Parts: sequence; structure tokens; C-alpha cells
Amino acid sequence: MQQVVSELPKSMAQVNNRPFIEYLLNYLRGQGITKFILSVGYKKEDIQSHLHDQFKNIPVEYAVEEEPLGTGGGIKNALKMVEGKSAFVLNGDSMFRLGLSALSQLHTDANADITLALRYLEDPERFG
Repeated sequence: MQQVVSELPKSMAQVNNRPFIEYLLNYLRGQGITKFILSVGYKKEDIQSHLHDQFKNIPVEYAVEEEPLGTGGGIKNALKMVEGKSAFVLNGDSMFRLGLSALSQLHTDANADITLALRYLEDPERFG
């Protein structure tokens, strides 16, 4: 994907004349999410100048990586900004639909520390 949108963060790739991140945030908004914390680093200004401090009246905050922290480091950095005991963590350049309320209930009922949602792929080769 980086070869196709090398001048932009992957989440800003245009899909039907809209940045992909808008599709993702709209989906989350429809699932009842009331705050977004975005872990940003590479070309963060593109995302920040597009979304500013809200998306469709939902607050957007930024956990800025001043130097690359890797996937786990970026998540850890963003989790510092979470209010409360739990949060959904997603990648900004991919999406699969599932019921977040049901996932949250499963997490709570199991008294889990962490819950992962996975999707079966017939051919996962492109992911290495």
C-alpha cells in the first residue's frame, strides 16, 4: 500500500474520493464510539489537518510519536490517554466489521485483560 500512497499516511489513502480514515471513523461512530485517540507519527500533519480536533462532533485526540515506537509502542503511548479501564484498539489502515457492543460484552463477561477479534482469511500470504 505504501507504494501506492507514498506521499500520504496509509489511513489517508483515497477511496471513492474520501480518505480511508473517514470510513473507519464513520463505522466506529455508528458503533457508539464517543472519542477517538489516534496514534500518529509518519506525516501526522496530513491527518491532523484533515480531522482537526473532532470528527462529526466526536472528539479526536492525538498520541504523537516524536520518533517511531513500532506498533506496540504506538499503542502503549496512546493508551496513556484513555480515560477509564478499557478501549478498542484498531489499525488505521484496515477494517473488518463486527459488533463492538457484543465484543465488549464478551470481554466483560470473561473478566478478560485483553480480547482480540480475528478474521479468517482463505489466503493470508500477503501478510507474510
